Parts: sequence; C-alpha cells; structure tokens
Amino acid sequence: SHLYFPSDAIPGVLSGSILDSIGMPSSHSILFILCTLHPLCLSHPSNIPCLENLQPLRSETVGRQKRYAVEGSFWGVNQLTYKISRYSSKMSRASLEKTIRKAFDVWQDRTILEFTFKRSGTTHINIAFYERAHGDGENFDGPGGVLAHAFFPRYGGDVHFDDSEPWAPMKGIDGTVDLYMVATHEIGHALGLKHSSDPLAIMAEYYQEYTGSLIHLHQDDVLAMSMLYKRRNSSSPSSPSSSIPHSPVSAKTPPDLCRNPAIDAITVLGNGTMYAFKGDWFWRIHVDGAIEEGPLSIESYWPFESDIDDFLTDSDGDSYVFKGSKYWLLNRHGKLQRGYPAEINRGLSDMPDDIDAALVFHGDDLPYFFKKDKYWPYKRDGMLRHWPKSIKSIFKDPAVSRIDAALRFNIESFLFVGTKYYKVVGSKRMRVAEGYPRSVGDYWFGCDGHRHPFK
Repeated sequence: SHLYFPSDAIPGVLSGSILDSIGMPSSHSILFILCTLHPLCLSHPSNIPCLENLQPLRSETVGRQKRYAVEGSFWGVNQLTYKISRYSSKMSRASLEKTIRKAFDVWQDRTILEFTFKRSGTTHINIAFYERAHGDGENFDGPGGVLAHAFFPRYGGDVHFDDSEPWAPMKGIDGTVDLYMVATHEIGHALGLKHSSDPLAIMAEYYQEYTGSLIHLHQDDVLAMSMLYKRRNSSSPSSPSSSIPHSPVSAKTPPDLCRNPAIDAITVLGNGTMYAFKGDWFWRIHVDGAIEEGPLSIESYWPFESDIDDFLTDSDGDSYVFKGSKYWLLNRHGKLQRGYPAEINRGLSDMPDDIDAALVFHGDDLPYFFKKDKYWPYKRDGMLRHWPKSIKSIFKDPAVSRIDAALRFNIESFLFVGTKYYKVVGSKRMRVAEGYPRSVGDYWFGCDGHRHPFK
C-alpha cells in the first residue's frame, strides 16, 4: 500500500454552526488537531502538503517576493479532461457538475489550461466522493474533520471529498460546507501546486473568504501556474520536452501493446509523466493504467536512439537512458543534459554494457541493475561485496530467467517479465508480493477493461 499520499484539509470552510456543534471555537482548533495528530504531517513535513503553518492569517499587504510553492510534477499537456466517477449523496448531480465546473473555470480563466468534462473513460483528473475508508490509505474521518484530499499529477491527480460532510454549491448556507471553495483549492493540488505562504492566495493553507459569488485566482496562484505550464502549441502532440522537434513519424508499423504487451522500458519522468518504450516506439501512459498517447516514434521526439535497454529515473528526478555501451542523462522534463551521450564505462564504475533493466528500489533507495540472470545495487564507489546475486532469489517461479523492464512509482517497485509484471517488496532484499504476477496489458495498458496497476 502507498505510504505517501499528498493530502490536504481545509476545515476552515466549516460554518459556525458546525464548529459550535462539535465544541470548537474556531477553525484554528481543528487545524491544530488535524496536523498534530496526522502521522503524515509528523513523518514527512517537507513533502506532504499538510498544514505546517498554524499561525492566524495576516491581514497586512502581501509583498512582491515569491510565496507560491510548486510540487514539481505537472500534466504534460494544456488541454485536460476530468470526470466525476462517484457523486455526492448531498447534492443533485446537476448541481454538483455545475459547481465542479465553476471550480475548474477559476483555473481556466487565468491560465493557459483548458478543462473538458467527460462522463466516462480515461481522464486526467478524477473527482469522487467517499466516506471513511475508500481504498487509497487516506481514510476520511466523518463530519467535521478532514474535508478532502488531492493527489499531485505524478500520483494520478485524483481529488477525493468526504461525502459525510454537508456539501453545498455555494457559501452562506447555514450548516453546510462550501464545495465551490474546497474544490477550487484541491484542483490546485491536482495541477501540481503545494500550499502557498501568501495568506491571500487560493493555495494558502487556510480557507479564504471571497466577495460576491465567484472565486478569482490571486496573482500568487497565477505565477505558480505559469512556472508549471508554459504556453505551447496545443494542436501538436504533447512531447516529453517542448524543445524536442517534431519530425515525421516512422514508416515502420508500430506494435500493438494489447497483442504483445512486452516492453523494453517504462519510467516516470521527474515531472510526473509516465512513458513506456518498445523498439522504435513509445507511449504516454496514464497512472491509472491506460494508454493516453501513442504509438509515437522515439527518434522523432526524444534526444536518444530507439530500441533502448532501459530508462531509469532517480530520486532527484534526473533520468538515465541506457543502450549498449552508452547512456544519456536527461532532466526532469526529458531534455538532454550537456556532455551526453557518454560511455557507460567512463561515467559508471563497474557497470557492464547492455543492461536489461534498472530501478531505484523503494526498500533502500539504491539503484539496482539487472543483466541476464543477475542483479546488483549500485554505489559510486563500485560493486558492493557479495554482489551480484541471482534473480532467482527474488522469484518463486524458476522459469523467470531475466528482467525486461523495471519501474519505481512512489514507494512501490515493479519488475516486468515478458507479458507479466511483478510487484516487489522488502526493506533490503527484493521478493515478489502476494498476488503476482499480473498481466501488463490488462493493468498498465487498459487492454481488458480498466484496471488500476497500483491496486
């Protein structure tokens, strides 16, 4: 299960009557209890967008210095889709859809993003209302507590609301919670924004009062969005980097991933975008397990050769692409760093050519490399003692003789073998988790219905 789920709470939107009913004199009391008791706030204060700053809101004029904070991941396109997969029991479907649309319009009106509502199918952002436990490890706590939580783009961009709250489409209705304000704030997280230290921003840690019936982004919110989403030609396919030229697609016939889902490599860039590679082709994959774009020619979009051996993204968001005796270093957006490609034997000590797969294992945060029937962890000073080891120590199935691709996503690690994949667990030594292997095509590419690869 995931231990890292960026969560958020804005209990300040609770009306006075609800606060009184639970014996709280102000929203600050609730905020203090939520943040001090929530284990994620205590264990990951720098990474989780909890409520770190519990000081009262300041009323003085905001200075010009930067106060916004971006998480780092963002959607690789400017035209985004959303759906409501689970409706609230507290509002009519029509009223709910209208309110959520208004919340997206707040962001659309002042940014280059465009949002389209879909009733079904794969979307970038999924809106859902749940009560208590709902399968993501971040259980809701009933009325009067945490109202909602959102996932940054690299973790799927979902927005969940606690359906035990008395939701209403607007402010000013006694005994209700203003869904319009909460949704606007949570959508900001789903777009890649953390909390801002500017108390007047939409992304401030506290709920902000707004005049009239419409919410407007503060300049701090606009600046944050401009850092994540640059203006680009929305009519062209979304490439890994806006600096990569668009060349004609190869005349070769691309493979069908549902017919043969075996892949050469799979990775999540530092900006949160997932890609799968096979031969001369690549696909953009939604983290929910579906093909979003592709097949596209590797050499038309990426600054490296096709038919790669593997694609490793490290904990800092830098990516290493391996092929034969060479490797390429890319930044978090897929742009080639100066001085690359380079020879593996010059840049990486004790590293052989022609590796099969690599990943940064979540158990110890070390990069592991796989070649034929062996694997080993890597450190800059070279091979560790007692390594390499046989991959048979990982698998119960003796038929597994080599790894084709590997991926770390959040705090989970996966190994791909032909048309199957395995989740691997362990603090130091890898072992296959219960319930695996599973079908790559069904769970990662949506070939047999829509199945989530991380559930």
